[in-house]
Amino acid sequence: MATSQLNIVFIATLILVLATSISAKEYVVGDENGWTLDFDYQTWAKDKVFFVGDTLVFNYLTGTHTVVKVNGTGFQQCITSPSNGVLTSGRDVVPLQTPGRKWYICGVGKHCESRNMKLVITVLPQSLAPEPSPIATSASGKLAVPAILINSFNSTVVRLFSIPVMSSGCFVSVAATQIENDLIDRERVSCEAPFRSGDEQQWMGPLVAVAAM
Repeated sequence: MATSQLNIVFIATLILVLATSISAKEYVVGDENGWTLDFDYQTWAKDKVFFVGDTLVFNYLTGTHTVVKVNGTGFQQCITSPSNGVLTSGRDVVPLQTPGRKWYICGVGKHCESRNMKLVITVLPQSLAPEPSPIATSASGKLAVPAILINSFNSTVVRLFSIPVMSSGCFVSVAATQIENDLIDRERVSCEAPFRSGDEQQWMGPLVAVAAM
């Protein structure tokens, strides 16, 4: 009994860790437009909520632009200083590691001053991020996977996760489908598949997935 309880606690913790790691979002600045001239980045950012742990990705043709993190004054006046790090890879990944206001500009020519290549966002603490629903056990003793909403980017794909829970007598099957508006909805999936200790073959019940919309 003690071993069974420990395994259930372990698998619940594992699912929560998985949910937390996947919940961090990657934002491609400007979406398909990327980091470019004459784009309204403040309109792009206004309906987004950024948390510590998320990342920004700046896509642009190498050699045409840069990404420079500045302070509020640098943002308003489109100026940089030697202490500002300059990113030039063409696909600059910027992790959001601390809460607060973050300012980014292009340091090439007058791209910031005259061509609107500037972005300001507010990053919220991770403690304010939506928490996953708690792992629940159904009346039959089956371990249920909570529904979780996470964001992703671009293409429509199906992701499947199957985690064996030996001592609880079943497998937990998690199915996720990314739909067109980039919202992934994890169905609440109960542990349905039987498992008997010592079986050479383990059978897992059908995975349940949300149909792509």
